[in-house]
Amino acid sequence: MTFDTSFLTPFHFSLLKFILLSFFLLKGCLADFQTRSVSNKNWILLFIFLLPIILAETVVYGFPHLFKVFAATFIFFILSFCCHSFRLFGSADGKALIFIAAAFPFLPFPVDVFFSFPFAVFFISLLISLMLPVFNLIKNGFDLLFKEKIAPDFFWLGLIGFKMNLRNVFLNQKRWRYCHFLLLEKYDSDFVSKKKTPFGIDLSDPDVSDYLISLLNQIEVGRVPQKQWVTIGIPFLIPITFSFWIVFFASFQQPLMLSLIEFLLRNI
Repeated sequence: MTFDTSFLTPFHFSLLKFILLSFFLLKGCLADFQTRSVSNKNWILLFIFLLPIILAETVVYGFPHLFKVFAATFIFFILSFCCHSFRLFGSADGKALIFIAAAFPFLPFPVDVFFSFPFAVFFISLLISLMLPVFNLIKNGFDLLFKEKIAPDFFWLGLIGFKMNLRNVFLNQKRWRYCHFLLLEKYDSDFVSKKKTPFGIDLSDPDVSDYLISLLNQIEVGRVPQKQWVTIGIPFLIPITFSFWIVFFASFQQPLMLSLIEFLLRNI
């Protein structure tokens, strides 16, 4: 008994995987931005829905396709494990890259180039992440040039963060409830000298609540400036999602649009 699989084209498979991945990546981005963690349930559900599509592709295209899926998944598992070990990104970011590699181990169009799709997503997400420090530096340069004196340590701080009135953050917590601000400087116990904090101090961390209360008290009495250097922790999952969309549409280009138009004309 044979099955007619002519109606299952790379366009249909790719479109299904794109919609599925986009949904769970967006869910992950929202959770990561709000709580700084993504539940494993999100990735388990993605695996449950993605596996039948990959098995269907294997039936249509043969076991070489399944080998590519396993190979791409293994490569990005090692890459994600290494990056997570060196604290380059979180576990949710690594899982997202693994699923992208499993779903798209190669570019669907115009040529079948193995590993090109997941690596393109990874490198473009890195480029998007590097745009934020450049934007910070330009913005802070204008602010300090016209509003404040340029501090000696401006370049380092201005590259990764910006100055913000801490009183406004705490007085309007509802507005900033999903923004995880990190202090880039920490004062000593006497609030006389300060030092840089490489990984930042999370303002929402209960362990630093005593220090924040003391800092706000010092701001109230005028011993410490109201504006402090902070940065906002944007999850790497957000650039990964944007780069996934960019690579997907760029890889299809005209074949995607032609297939979509043909599909709509046949079904309308």
